[in-house]
Amino acid sequence: MRKIMNMDKGQKKFGDKLREQRESLGLSIQHVFEQTRVPIQYIKAFENEEFELLANNPNIRAFIYSYCQFINIDPRPYYDFYLEWLRNQRISNEPKKISPLDIPRGNIELPPWLEPLITWGIVCAVLVLSWLAYSFFTQPIREDPSLKVNAGTVEAPVVHFNEDF
Repeated sequence: MRKIMNMDKGQKKFGDKLREQRESLGLSIQHVFEQTRVPIQYIKAFENEEFELLANNPNIRAFIYSYCQFINIDPRPYYDFYLEWLRNQRISNEPKKISPLDIPRGNIELPPWLEPLITWGIVCAVLVLSWLAYSFFTQPIREDPSLKVNAGTVEAPVVHFNEDF
């Protein structure tokens, strides 16, 4: 694993400072884990400055703050150090941008079945659109039934079946 070195050669590495502070308090990694719930592999990664193990976890900030506060160290410089490492990683991992002029222009060989498929697809689309247009324009306009005049009805006397005739 690649480790991040401090710029000033005379300074201790951040990980060494964390380890020394934890050990000066007489704390084991297991005890720190039990009290802070920061995973043991992350504590080791902090102390060894193996940030590759931490890069994809969204909780790193909380872990750094919990660990540093538990061992009575200001967490801000350590978190800033981690962010600087993360920025450098993103810059170094950015894909190279290719201009359109760099792309080779050659004859792209298509599968032999693709051309007839495209042709038949276009033919089917034209037929469906033609049928829809024909159906729309040749269909008679349906009249609204409420506009028709209704003939009057003949009224018949009401007949009750219970009455005698």
